[in-house]
Amino acid sequence: MTQRGVIKDEIPVYLWNMESTDSNGVYRDRKSWIIDSRAKPLTYRLDLDDLPRNPMGRTGLHGKGALPRWGPNHNVFAVITRWQTRASKSSEHSLLGTSDLLEFVETFYLTKKDISLPGGFTWSENRYQVVQSVFKMADENATWITADDMIQFFKRHATTTIGSEPSEKNFKSEKIYCGYMDDQLNTDQAWKEVELWHIHYKNYTSIFRAFKVLAADIPSVAWDENIFISFINKNLLMLYETSLRNFLMF
Repeated sequence: MTQRGVIKDEIPVYLWNMESTDSNGVYRDRKSWIIDSRAKPLTYRLDLDDLPRNPMGRTGLHGKGALPRWGPNHNVFAVITRWQTRASKSSEHSLLGTSDLLEFVETFYLTKKDISLPGGFTWSENRYQVVQSVFKMADENATWITADDMIQFFKRHATTTIGSEPSEKNFKSEKIYCGYMDDQLNTDQAWKEVELWHIHYKNYTSIFRAFKVLAADIPSVAWDENIFISFINKNLLMLYETSLRNFLMF
């Protein structure tokens, strides 16, 4: 039997609009990160098949497509930037209108065709673990459980040498967006949501010491000179660009 193009036997039975852990210990967060007009987490509606309805409307694609989960698919990304001083101040200005270059941390695999930011889809209840996964930890058993765990890690690298005291004036962090993310993979019953952070080092940082080495199954991490040219995910770039200028004025 089918209804609205979905085979009834294939319709999942999940606890929508809430967090849950099944009998196999698999954690799922079906709550939306979108904030409604009452400043509360959005409660998305279900369609006639009792499947989540995309809160931003129809996309023309039925089912969950290539996305891992029905309903909200949560992602966390970190934009990590620093100023790189140019040898000649008389050289051509960057796209930000500055004489110095703004470098950002990118992740990529061996082919360097899939350039992205540190982060991605959050599989577990520790949402910041997906950002942590591309950096080397002093304690390999440590897990970032809260946003503060992530911030403190990056803050410790606001130094020129390991073990030196980080500079408060040299470091700034901010959650610049949390909510719906436009993406070509979004469907009528599944969509991406994103929590986007900006970590900025004004003068110097030792974060490169924590970059993981290149491997076939682990994304490599490196500094790049121009996020506007290199960054492939244009949807995230648009979110980032809107808050970039105000963030860097400190």
